[in-house]
Amino acid sequence: MDAPNEFLAGHQYRFQDQDDEALLIFEGDTPSDAGASTLAAGDEYTVTYRNGAIWAKSSDALSVVGIEDLGPETGNTIDGGTTALLKQNFAAANAIAASQDEPASQTDQAATYGQLQDALAQFNGPDGASLIGYQRNAPGTMLLDLQSKLDQVVDMRDWPIRADDNDHTADIQNALDEISRVGGVLKGAPGTLNCGNLRLTGSGVKLDLAGTTLKFHGTAAAGSKLGLQLFGTVDALHVCGGRFICDGVLANGHAGIWSNSGIVASNVFIYRNYVKNGINGISCNANLSGSFRNARIFQNVIDGTVGVDSGAGYGIHFADGSGQPIGAQIFENHIINATRHSIYFARGIGGNVFGNQIYGHRSTVADGSIRPAINALRCSDVNVFDNTFCEPNDGGMMIGRTGANGLRNRAYGNTFKKSAASNSVPCLMIGSQNPAAIITDQGDPSVGQPEGAPSSTTVENNHFDIDNNTCDPIRVYCGIGVKIKGNTGNVSNVAVGSQAIYVYGTGGDTYNANHDFEDNSFQLPPSAVIARLEAGLVGTTFAMRFRRNNSDYGVPAFACAVAMNNPNIGIFEQSASGLSMSSGIYPKGRYAMKSIQPFGPVTVPGSTSSSLGTLTTNFSIAGVKKGDQASVSFDQIGTAIEVMSAYVNSNNNVRVILLNLAPTSTALPAGNVDIEVRRNTVDY
Repeated sequence: MDAPNEFLAGHQYRFQDQDDEALLIFEGDTPSDAGASTLAAGDEYTVTYRNGAIWAKSSDALSVVGIEDLGPETGNTIDGGTTALLKQNFAAANAIAASQDEPASQTDQAATYGQLQDALAQFNGPDGASLIGYQRNAPGTMLLDLQSKLDQVVDMRDWPIRADDNDHTADIQNALDEISRVGGVLKGAPGTLNCGNLRLTGSGVKLDLAGTTLKFHGTAAAGSKLGLQLFGTVDALHVCGGRFICDGVLANGHAGIWSNSGIVASNVFIYRNYVKNGINGISCNANLSGSFRNARIFQNVIDGTVGVDSGAGYGIHFADGSGQPIGAQIFENHIINATRHSIYFARGIGGNVFGNQIYGHRSTVADGSIRPAINALRCSDVNVFDNTFCEPNDGGMMIGRTGANGLRNRAYGNTFKKSAASNSVPCLMIGSQNPAAIITDQGDPSVGQPEGAPSSTTVENNHFDIDNNTCDPIRVYCGIGVKIKGNTGNVSNVAVGSQAIYVYGTGGDTYNANHDFEDNSFQLPPSAVIARLEAGLVGTTFAMRFRRNNSDYGVPAFACAVAMNNPNIGIFEQSASGLSMSSGIYPKGRYAMKSIQPFGPVTVPGSTSSSLGTLTTNFSIAGVKKGDQASVSFDQIGTAIEVMSAYVNSNNNVRVILLNLAPTSTALPAGNVDIEVRRNTVDY
């Protein structure tokens, strides 16, 4: 046959079913130009021509898989090469027929290739792979056509993309458009490819850039960035193994992988990439519109960023403003010298930030401002744990609040290492320096509201190694229901009056309430204390519970900056020697309070045969009650004074007795008595 749609007059043809049985032998007529011919055998079969191949439709729904030219009418001779017919599995032929013919003729169809020499041109054509079946030799696999199998992996080298000095933006974009259309895997081209901004969208897409470096050039459009941009509706998308090299020029706006508000993304995986010197390393941004759910950002290396102002300088940035749980996971990334935040969880409900290694945060731009390495802001139900901070400048971590979010966040199991090489901004901070500030960003859902204080925040089992630095390991600027438990540290060479935990009290009682300090243990120099309450917390509504905190160095565990009149401070299971508190009322739990009172100079009379040498002095201490237990010491006491004791003789009054057993009187210089009062009450 000269062509697959030409039946030769005078020749006999045989239809074959999938068992290679002859269904009918007939003498062919010459087909019409319309592409269809009624065969001579009782009009029982009709053949139709589609794209150069013969499609046979059986009115009896017979499974026709082949048409064979038997040669001239005698049937005794078959010309060479005329018997190569469709011998494939019939299911594959039906699948091909269903995908290529119009719906009206998809029932009981079968495809035939005609004779082999006529089919070769089709196999070599652009649609040839769709005519060949493919099935992996493994149990349970599915029969495909070869084109479908090939479409599962697209290679950038299918386009003229090579590692040279040319700009490959257009060709790479064509490859990205193709994989977005068909789904599957796009393999990168090896080497360094020069390009501008690239855009990727789609579902079921994997961009495998192992061995590929994208070197960006040019300037981003106003209000935009330049890099690999994710956009549109995205689902089950992977970007992995690539190197993204930005030019490090802030004005050019290069970013490794980024998106803008408006994207609707789910199940996005970004992993094992390397990004250098972008304004953002990776930015998954749906802050003001759209959503970004179930993102996984892991095992990436971000090697430096540029920019210090809002929107720039982020190693990894994540924001979802949808108000729905989003389940973001940011883990096991290495971030070096980010210039604003190493990881910025800017907005979202639900997520984990864990196992990340952060080195030299803001080491080249440190200025003492608060720009922590990990900033969890405007987010709720986010866990930040098992991260390591090496020499963070301008803060290690902050958990804050802006508007409605800032609820139930946790920081636990993190390790902070600081030396004189980094500055004194605290390692771990809770709350804002100005919680009463009104939000003015018109794009923020909380515009017009105060920033507020984070609520129900837990800071637990973190460890701090700080040497030759004046920073606080933990500082609570403000918060409602902050729980600080089980944190440990080794702090040396700090300034006099330093502390491990500083409750700063920004915003006063309005933004500070119900703190718990429990089982914290720090090795501190003698001049420091474990926890300190700032003078701003002088009202009567602030509540705090303090239990089992200690220092191996024996320094005071707790200090109040000023006298307080607060019935809501509870101190439990805390050694009296570990407290240094100003006078006030602390009536909850088993507690101990100290009051430092000036005393002397005095003379204690000597003992005689008729009376002991005693001196009795009363001290007025607000809040003590008759029945409390009191003890006293005097920093100028002499060796001749054998006994110094104290008791509460009436409400708000402590009586101190000095006993001199020597026969001569003893003069004591001016000094201070340290009076400690304990009370046992119902625990909380």
